[in-house]
Amino acid sequence: MKKLAVLFLTAAACGPGLVEFPTVSQGTGPGSIPGSPASCGAVPGLVYCGGATCDTLGTLHCGLNNGVCEACPGGYSCSSGVCAPPTTCAKGQVLGVSSCVNASVVVAGGNTSCAIVSEGGTSGVYCWGANDSGQLGPSGQGLGASSGTPTEIAALRGASAVAVGAAHVCAIASDGTVKCWGRNDAGQLGVSTSGTPSADPVAVPNVSNATAIAAGDRHSCAITPAGALCWGAIAGNFPQAKGATKIVAGDAHTCAMLSSSVLCWGKNDFGQLGNGTQTDSSSPVTPLTGAMQDVTAGLHHTCALLSAGVDRTNALRCWGGNELGQIDANSVPGPNRLTPTNVVAFGSNQLPDHVAAGRAHTCVLRSPSDLACFGDSTSGQLAFPVATVNSLAAGGNHSCLVDASSLLHCWGSNASNELGPFGP
Repeated sequence: MKKLAVLFLTAAACGPGLVEFPTVSQGTGPGSIPGSPASCGAVPGLVYCGGATCDTLGTLHCGLNNGVCEACPGGYSCSSGVCAPPTTCAKGQVLGVSSCVNASVVVAGGNTSCAIVSEGGTSGVYCWGANDSGQLGPSGQGLGASSGTPTEIAALRGASAVAVGAAHVCAIASDGTVKCWGRNDAGQLGVSTSGTPSADPVAVPNVSNATAIAAGDRHSCAITPAGALCWGAIAGNFPQAKGATKIVAGDAHTCAMLSSSVLCWGKNDFGQLGNGTQTDSSSPVTPLTGAMQDVTAGLHHTCALLSAGVDRTNALRCWGGNELGQIDANSVPGPNRLTPTNVVAFGSNQLPDHVAAGRAHTCVLRSPSDLACFGDSTSGQLAFPVATVNSLAAGGNHSCLVDASSLLHCWGSNASNELGPFGP
């Protein structure tokens, strides 16, 4: 009895499902030869656990016949004694470096989408879609090869924000600097030599302590303690934007949101600056004042949300191009709007709280699950899923959201795999 008790204790140290003293001839039954790496490994489905015992191979007991039985992490499988990471994930999850992970933020621009995910106790940046200029980073499939598989930008572990332009991407690194990659024909990556695209993220000189970023067609911007700083086709320092909490970029215009106003500068041929003219301005103009909730920029239209002293009829204001109904809640094309125009997106008095603009479409969110999209619908970019929303983004002709379960959904054009595995 004592011998049996000793054997039981030895086996119990390895966990449930153990077999004692297996032999090759007797398989999993007790035998005369103690378990060892050799004897355990010779029996299909067993792994040596040490202490003269073997265990059944599986996700709860996996190892390399080295005396260690380990439990594989969630999502892993045990293959030939090795914990193997997953090769597929549940719908809406991102296949990370070693496990399936959930998204917290999604962004989109052009034909590319990116998400910030929670991975390994920090954040990771993954991108998918067009890669004609290296938007998918150094691990992409090469310039020109789009991919629907999210690819990690490893240099951006710990990033706090990401912005996608027409063919380039920028992110705020964990140290508050900004790194950009992709197309660089106008210097939108911030490096002194323009023209050559870069799949490797490059640090933008003289940008530190960034709190918000934006990427347009051929320019990029960041909010720093000194105001806004832009580089590329639109370049300069804009101290008027000091204290801004958000910055957005269209094709060739930029807007920054302060607590009580919106500032815009750049191209104004469609009235996207909202100051009543169609004259370009290299200095910020103020199209809208009031308690600000959100702002977004499309190709050549702009929308903003007010959060106080307003109701359903005047909380959402849009201006600029309307050739495809992108600033009309009924998607009715019309003339350009040179000043902020009321857009009634919802029928009740509960106010919207987020707005996102693509090339020529706009989506408005009224948390947690009321979405209204209007404008160009030729690629299905208005056919949003029914979901509660934590994060909302609009690209060229597609849109994406992160739902309350941290799962990704994308809809609209998929010409460059910009919907990834998250499409309808």
